[in-house]
Amino acid sequence: MDIKTYFISPIEQQYLALKGDRLFALAHFILQNNKNYIKFFKNNSKKYWITLDSGVAEGSRVPVKEFMKCAKKINATEIICPDELLNSKRTVELTQSFIYQLSKSDIKRFKFMMVPQGKTLKQFVKCLKTLQDMPECSCIGISKFDVPIIFGKKTDIHIVCDSRKRLIKYLIKNKLITKPIHCL
Repeated sequence: MDIKTYFISPIEQQYLALKGDRLFALAHFILQNNKNYIKFFKNNSKKYWITLDSGVAEGSRVPVKEFMKCAKKINATEIICPDELLNSKRTVELTQSFIYQLSKSDIKRFKFMMVPQGKTLKQFVKCLKTLQDMPECSCIGISKFDVPIIFGKKTDIHIVCDSRKRLIKYLIKNKLITKPIHCL
């Protein structure tokens, strides 16, 4: 098992992110034209794998064209496809629509992390299988927001970690994972 780490640091101490194996960028900071933020990722794009998130968890959904401009501006490696918290059907629709709107060159250029959602384990697994079967899917993101709900827990950080661990063990035991996993 190969484990890669991300250190997500405050913008003022962005250099600390270089302590991890990979870098994690948020589109809304790029859209704000934060020149230092953009320069940091662009300057490190040859040495580091860069994952770009649209910031849905932070309360924003970036339109596809703007999101792709952000990815190109920082030379992202991987893009997190849109999802809808706890809604497996909408997540599949959003992800398929996102991929459909991309050019062939964008599909060849970038890797795509897809994030299954669901209110129940059954919904989550169905969403997971659908996303993993998409040829563009290179990685599965496991959200910290839905897993505790699937397992009927609150969102205390220790419960979040335990819930994700239990979900991943379940998925591996039942041979449901066919792609690398990223714990978001």
